[in-house]
Amino acid sequence: MKALLKLAIINIVAPVLFFAVLVSQNPKLSLAATCTFSSTPRSYPANPTSPPLEIWMVSYTNGHSYNVDITDPTGTDMVAQLNSSNSYDIKIPLSDLQTAKFNLSADTLTIAINDASDPSLPICSPITSNANTIIFGGSDPGGTSVPGPPTVTLDPKIVTTETKSVKLIFSNLTTGTYYSIHTLVNEDINYTKELANFTASGDSYTITVCATVAHSLDNYLTTDLANCDPFKNDSYYSFTINILNSNKTKWQTIGGGTIYVGKGSGKPGAPGQNPCSASSCDTAIGSIPTNLGDFASAILRIALGISGGIILILMVIGSIRVMTSSGDPQRTGAGRDMIIAAVAGALFIAFSVMILEFLGVAVVPIPGLKYFSG
Repeated sequence: MKALLKLAIINIVAPVLFFAVLVSQNPKLSLAATCTFSSTPRSYPANPTSPPLEIWMVSYTNGHSYNVDITDPTGTDMVAQLNSSNSYDIKIPLSDLQTAKFNLSADTLTIAINDASDPSLPICSPITSNANTIIFGGSDPGGTSVPGPPTVTLDPKIVTTETKSVKLIFSNLTTGTYYSIHTLVNEDINYTKELANFTASGDSYTITVCATVAHSLDNYLTTDLANCDPFKNDSYYSFTINILNSNKTKWQTIGGGTIYVGKGSGKPGAPGQNPCSASSCDTAIGSIPTNLGDFASAILRIALGISGGIILILMVIGSIRVMTSSGDPQRTGAGRDMIIAAVAGALFIAFSVMILEFLGVAVVPIPGLKYFSG
């Protein structure tokens, strides 16, 4: 029995001691990589302008910072950092790569990431064998030349809560390329689902989508037009454009877009896009029509409301001065003058509106001017 116990101790303790000695000589062998990362896109055409190079941590130690070192065969180097402040996800504009003197017409970049909070840990591993390599002016690891990002236009261009469905018109497609469109389902966990897929047979392709709400967390686009929900006001619906490599083993994101809904939502729309609907703009002071005549009537209505409020305040202040004057002629006179001025102002505004209505509706009709006439 004692012999068996000694043998067991030797078989367990000896390897442990050997590993401990090995680790003491090379601390980086102490642990397997505790962090992994990925990147997209894996390759670009020559001299691209978009999309940005995105690098993110797949697994990491929360609270740690990670140094990102991007190099090419000529020794050109660029350093960035991933940490909790950028949610361990950075997007590097291609202009920054150009500033760093990388050759965006033909170059191969290599990404290396290490734990800056604990340099003794091993360097981070790419999630796949090629996730640390970015190719410019070449082909992706699957052998497919990566096209430039498509352009997307909406029909209708402005989406409101009255919109039933929207056409997404994709242009600048590469014939024979397999595209997949994903819609953002849950922003908190960055969860997406496939909206549609197609192999481009020409330069453009159109899909029709509408809004759907499966439950409180799901608020996304769908091509199932039989089960549409109203677009939510002051919200947005995002989608990404992806391609699959020739082996159809991994996605590469090459573009995307967002449908902004509502008027005055405060969220940035597409460049040059009017945030208002075709008929009005919702603001903090009410709905303002975009039609010129209705706009004038709305401004007049707001001005009258403000003027009436000011007149009421002046009359109240004047009355208080009179009641608290205690017989003082000077204070009584000041209060009386304020009341008279408020009444005179009210009469002036009333006659001004009557004259404006007479001239702008009866004599020289101004389209849409119908404040009192209805």
